[in-house]
Amino acid sequence: MLRALWSHFVSLTAHMAGLRKKRDHHFYQGVLRPSSLVLDLGLHKGQFSKFVISEYGCFVIGLEANPCLFERLELFPKGKFLNFAVNNLDSPVVFNVSNNPEASSVLEEMAQSFGASVQVTVPGITLDSLFEKYSITQVDLLKVDIEGSEFDMLMAVSKETLAKVAQITVEFHLKAGSADFSLKRLLLICQRLRSHGFCVFFMDRNYTDVLFLNPIRIPLKFTERIALAVYSCIIMPVRTLTKNAGSHL
Repeated sequence: MLRALWSHFVSLTAHMAGLRKKRDHHFYQGVLRPSSLVLDLGLHKGQFSKFVISEYGCFVIGLEANPCLFERLELFPKGKFLNFAVNNLDSPVVFNVSNNPEASSVLEEMAQSFGASVQVTVPGITLDSLFEKYSITQVDLLKVDIEGSEFDMLMAVSKETLAKVAQITVEFHLKAGSADFSLKRLLLICQRLRSHGFCVFFMDRNYTDVLFLNPIRIPLKFTERIALAVYSCIIMPVRTLTKNAGSHL
């Protein structure tokens, strides 16, 4: 009973804050409209891009490193899809194609956690170069699901590029016992983005669904600000305490 009430409270708070969830990604929907640009890093089969195009009429620039998945992507009228791997350098990347195609990664450790993998070479691009190459001046939603590469990308991206982004929804791939995919490293990323003006929201108790909001680019309503404050001051601390205590709230 208590768990059901808590889940309802969390869902209601997220709704009042103007948040929506799709494919394990929470995002603020109030800024999405036909004139919006969405960057989808880690297209996989294109479901998230298809959703924001059909639901909000946004234009999407999407990246998918896995050549097998990229070749099968459905083309959308308001979408531009690119076969790139997000990387620290603008150079070819050795990409590991996993038995689970959606778990393929530039990181061999990540790809092999789902079984055997084979290596292919794909073009690599930094987030800064992506913005420069395509003359991107504003992004209303940056969705990131790049199988472990999110850590390096978010530590390397410049503050100038971050300033152009209204929000970032990230699926973090944490792995026990790994310094590269650790909660400590995730918290360092959160600290960095906070220093550049972003507010941080952990949308699940496992720290895998994380939302970064840039209040300078998002004109929040008063009720949304209150709901987000409740999320920060009540829901996130309770989740941390109950997680440490072994509860499933």
